[in-house]
Amino acid sequence: MLETGSVTAEQPSGGLGGGPHEGGRELDLLVAGAALVVSVCYVPVLDQGATTVRLAIVLPVGAVGLVLAALLARRGDVPTRFALGYLVWAGVSSLAAPNVARAVLPGFGSDRGWVVAAACIGWYVIGRLRGEVGARLLRWGLLLGLAINAFVAVAQYLVDGPGVLALSQRRALGLTPSPVYLATLLAGALGLAAWMVARDPQWRRWLPVLVLFAMATEASGGRGGLIAGTGVAIVLGWGAGWRRLAVIVATIVAGVVLLAPFGSVGATSDRLADREAGGVAPRLEMWGHGLATAAERPITGWGPDHFLAVTGPRISASFARAEGPDRRFFDAHNIVVEQLVSTGLPGLVALGGFAIAATRRARGPLGAFAAGASLTWLVEPVSISTLPLVLVALGAATVEAPRARVTRRWAVAATVAGLVAVVLCGRLVFTDVLVARSKDHPDLASLERAHALLPRDPVVADLVTQEQIRLATVDPAHGSDEAVAAARRTIDLEPDDPKWWFRLAEAQASALHEPFSSDPEGLRSIERTLLEAYELNPWSERTLLALANVSEVLGDDAAHERWEAKRCQVVDCP
Repeated sequence: MLETGSVTAEQPSGGLGGGPHEGGRELDLLVAGAALVVSVCYVPVLDQGATTVRLAIVLPVGAVGLVLAALLARRGDVPTRFALGYLVWAGVSSLAAPNVARAVLPGFGSDRGWVVAAACIGWYVIGRLRGEVGARLLRWGLLLGLAINAFVAVAQYLVDGPGVLALSQRRALGLTPSPVYLATLLAGALGLAAWMVARDPQWRRWLPVLVLFAMATEASGGRGGLIAGTGVAIVLGWGAGWRRLAVIVATIVAGVVLLAPFGSVGATSDRLADREAGGVAPRLEMWGHGLATAAERPITGWGPDHFLAVTGPRISASFARAEGPDRRFFDAHNIVVEQLVSTGLPGLVALGGFAIAATRRARGPLGAFAAGASLTWLVEPVSISTLPLVLVALGAATVEAPRARVTRRWAVAATVAGLVAVVLCGRLVFTDVLVARSKDHPDLASLERAHALLPRDPVVADLVTQEQIRLATVDPAHGSDEAVAAARRTIDLEPDDPKWWFRLAEAQASALHEPFSSDPEGLRSIERTLLEAYELNPWSERTLLALANVSEVLGDDAAHERWEAKRCQVVDCP
């Protein structure tokens, strides 16, 4: 992937409605425009806008590409065949999963599931089929999106103001949902800019761009991003000669040093020096838990988006203390372990075959971007903010044109698939609108309507429960039975999440009247519910505190002391 060549080394391939070297202008614009919007979309008026809007873009574009993937596979395209093989096996894993709905569909505010993986494979195919202008448009669109994110990240780091200028846990996140995802994009950005410095005849004009990306990487606090991006930059510089290598390294160091004196302790350089800041130990523990659970189902795996459910009950007190007593890994923070848990050995082998076949054919600056970003997935989670951009860049960086012509019939089928996906995504966007409206002005009717749009989604169902609890608390005329029933419906949708059991305990508590000691049976019911939450997350501080409080009210001093002692292992007690 990192083999170098001229800037024009990205050979054109077929576009929508064009031959192998014609390129359809519609597909070229789709590639570049979608990549730009996915990299920068910021919609604060929605409750989960950063994820919802990205899904609303990624899924329709991916649906178009997925239809065309069948065309490439029929014509013998090796990477696409591996990718479709992976999707087929991931589908088998999804159907065999404990929670099929969660394995297949992305939940509200979530970017996981088989459907998302399929759409992202479609982005790779779209990249492969871009026209002659498409690769250049994609490169400039991607550069623009990365530069905007970098400027915003530096501003966040220096200002830490309201709204878009706010830091997240003392780290810059740009216009992405998380500093971790920003660091992944910037690792690719460092690789892309370093490629231009190493190979462009007018390389000096790229030095300010490389400085900007290095500054933003420092602001993101992403150690994996800085290491991966710098590593790719060094490889590229090495191929261009030691002088150019020295310039590249010095430029990256200058960007880090320039920003370091001004900002917060969440900066990358500070985190590299801090062994406790989300370090290696929690990752090693979760990788071990992941391998242990994968060994229980080595063939089918547990299904996509099941890592948290199968590893959460195994976490240790040291993990909870390092990461936070109510924080767990929803992802393995290692793509190999994640896929082994999700799809088993066959899925991992198919995905590995795709990665090898695709990267062997990739060249140029887009290949450098894909290399830098994807390396971070060995220590960080994959997300919809990064995966489609990496895959479309990887596809567009392929020098071997696919032996396929997109006929009118294929073009119509792809367009229909995209339009169907747009309609389905409209339900998700409207759900987010309703949820955001209810957050500003609490409205049970809006939340129930949102739940009707996504009836299998436990997150939206839990929002209904929270509103029922609020109403039962502030208005005695509003019965608490509705809150308890709503909480049980959420548990029916996702019984392996401790949050929903804790919410049921809250709903049950809303039915009690002070003094609580006058209803021991009600307290015992709450205790049984909390024990269910405890089994799923044995180091949740709020669950341990609630169990201690219930035991105290019941007069069980030994249990109270036991729960308090356990809680004090993960938090500092007075």
